[in-house]
Amino acid sequence: MTIDTSKTSTLREQGETAHHLASHVLKSAEQAYDTTRNFADESLDQAQRFARRGMDAASDAGAKAQKTLARYADSTGEYVANQPMKSLLIAAAAGAAIATLLLSVRHRNGR
Repeated sequence: MTIDTSKTSTLREQGETAHHLASHVLKSAEQAYDTTRNFADESLDQAQRFARRGMDAASDAGAKAQKTLARYADSTGEYVANQPMKSLLIAAAAGAAIATLLLSVRHRNGR
């Protein structure tokens, strides 16, 4: 029995070519995976930075609002302490105005 060395050589070359192509495909897939993973990591990091900035901005705005309200409350308390009669008259007038508005709205709605 004789073995045709040209056919064996061709099969070996085809096998090596297939192995080389498979290695190349695997390497390309690994590179694609790494690139995708890096992109996802960078995107997540950026999203976390944006979220942190938003939370910091909201916290700062809340602190400013709290300081402003405290300042207004202090000013109002000081005004009431310094002008008790005037404050009472202003409060009564405001209450009367609100009551008048509520009564007119109820009257228009037929209640």
